[in-house]
Order: sequence, then structure tokens, then C-alpha cells
Amino acid sequence: MLLGYCGSGYYGMQYNPPYKTIEGEILTKLFEVGAISEENSSTPKKNSFMAAARTDKGVHAMLNLLSLKISLQEDTVAKLNAVLPPEIRVWGIQPVNKKFNARSACDSRWYEYLIPEFVLIGPPRSSVLHKNVGVCYREDGSQEVWDAFLEQTRERFSGDELCRLQDTAQKLSESDPLVQDYVGLLSGTLSGYCLPRSKLYAFEAAMQEYVGTHNFHNFTTGKLSGDPSAQRHIKEIVVSQASPRWISVRIHGQSFMLHQIRRMVALAVLAARCQLPPNLVRNHFNAGARKYIPRAPAQGLLLEGPVFDRYNTKLRKLLYCEIRPDNITLERMCRFRERRIYTAIAHEETERHVFCHFVRQMNRLATL
Repeated sequence: MLLGYCGSGYYGMQYNPPYKTIEGEILTKLFEVGAISEENSSTPKKNSFMAAARTDKGVHAMLNLLSLKISLQEDTVAKLNAVLPPEIRVWGIQPVNKKFNARSACDSRWYEYLIPEFVLIGPPRSSVLHKNVGVCYREDGSQEVWDAFLEQTRERFSGDELCRLQDTAQKLSESDPLVQDYVGLLSGTLSGYCLPRSKLYAFEAAMQEYVGTHNFHNFTTGKLSGDPSAQRHIKEIVVSQASPRWISVRIHGQSFMLHQIRRMVALAVLAARCQLPPNLVRNHFNAGARKYIPRAPAQGLLLEGPVFDRYNTKLRKLLYCEIRPDNITLERMCRFRERRIYTAIAHEETERHVFCHFVRQMNRLATL
């Protein structure tokens, strides 16, 4: 089953009751259209569910692939799309042999991460982050934006409120009305930041440091530097302007660990923001003591698609259909990405200011 989904409002791909997940939604609808029994609709193992990639809470997919056992009819895809919510689309279903496993047959995966340009703004002089890297930092127009924001905060908030907002020991919750008001004001200010091309090039240079085989133990949770599974291979990274005010980072790798991509992006953002050399990234591959790396928001991440080159080579030799979308389906997928996923990412920022919260979090970093 080839499918795409907008992950907003879902607790990830994997079936995990009582939480709302993509697999849970698909199981329910498969029973509804008569493709599986009611007994099997609450037990993914009985249907041999296996995803080419597991996406986390809030993460999207233009294309993912499930291997599963179902009763397949000619109109199963049409029936499923008629009952599934519009944020989940089935692109197609095709038979495979009983040994096929979506996860093990997958060679590699393409992901995309979208960030707004303002995330690369330099840290304000008053921040802990600026004090930590100020010797290296060169003025790039960022401080004027922060000065304007400072004036606005003095007009909007009392002295006591500003003290509460700046108190790192107290650390107010993101849902606190005072924080929401503050970040809403910050969003309006940062939207006027004009990104210098040099910052975009610096960010791209930092991202290119990940290409190759490295020890990514610092980029996930619960992995020691000596763990062989922390070694991961990145094939290619492409940084481009997705649209005015947004940057696209496309990452092609064999496999990824929990939160790995979000931490990769966050560290490259820090290097570009603070005008630090790209080899800052390399320092986090070293064995030894763990280094803290923040996570970029989940809302900016989407699975572009799994790659089945080796398996498709076998299928071609046997004269079977390859596992890939045809041109018409690919066009539908791209439209879905534009209208559903990209729109959801932009809406999430407008409504919840997730990347503004991220900037504020990074400004408080004491170490890199």
C-alpha cells in the first residue's frame, strides 16, 4: 500500500491505542470497506503490518509504504479514499509475494525538512547564546530586528512580566498565556527579518558536513558512542529555497534514528545563526561524553518517500511491476504535498508559532 498523510493531530504512524495514529485510522477503514475482519482491525500483527518508515508524532509523509495482508478487490483503493479523512490518501495497492517486508526491502529514504528563514537570525546580544559565542559573531542586521522587538516588549509588558519571561530557572510553559503573547509578538517581528544569502550558504555548508558515514550517537536518545547501530550513512543533502520565506532541506539516507534529522537540522541552524565554522557539526560525531543538541520542531519534517532500488531490480528481471508511483500518481502526490502538508506546516507556524518557540529555546543555550 502506497500512502501519504498529513501528520498534524496524529501521534505518529505506528498503531498505539488509545492514541490517534495513521495505522489505527487505516485499520479501522480497512474493516469498514471489508478488506479485513473486525477481529483483525485492532491487531496489526495479524495483518502483518510493516511500514517502510515509522514517522513520529506530527510528522508528515508524501509517500510511505505499508506491507500488509488484506482481501484486495478492484475498487479497494477507491473505497478506502472515500472513507478515509482527507489528510490521509492511498495512492495505490499492488500484490507482492508473502516474504515481502516493507522495512527490510527498503534501501534508503528521502526526507524533507522545512524551516522559515527567520530561524537563521543571529542571537540577540542579551541572550545566553550570544554571550557564549559573541567573540566569533559578526553583525549581519539581526541586532536591529532584536532592538525593535525589545522596544515593542517594553511597551507591551510590565517589568515584572519581562522578568518572569527572562527567568530561565522558572522556565514558563509554552502554553502559558504570557509566553503565548510574547511569542506572538516575536513572530510578527521576526517575519520582517531579511535573510542574507551568506547565512543560507553557511547553513547549507553545515548540512553538507553530514554526508558520509558518521557516528550519530549524539543525535538520538539512548545510544552510546560505541554502539555500532549509531553509525549511519547519509547519501545526499540538498538545500534550496522552497518558497519566499521558507527553506527546504532534503536528506537522503539509508536509515535514521529517533529524532536524528530534527537534531541534524537544529545543529546546522545553530552554526549558521552564530556564524560558527561548519565543522562544529563534526565535533558532535566524536566518541566520549554526550553533547546536548536541541530538537527542531517535528512539524517541519516530512517523509518524501522510501527507495526500493535493489528490490525493483529483481522485479524488473522477473517482469513484475516495480514498487514506485507512476507519473500520474506522482503528480497527485506532489499536489497533496503542496496543498495539505506545506499548508499545514505554514498554518501550524501561524497558529502556534512553533519555530518562534524554537528560536527562543536556542537563545537560552549555554553550551554548543
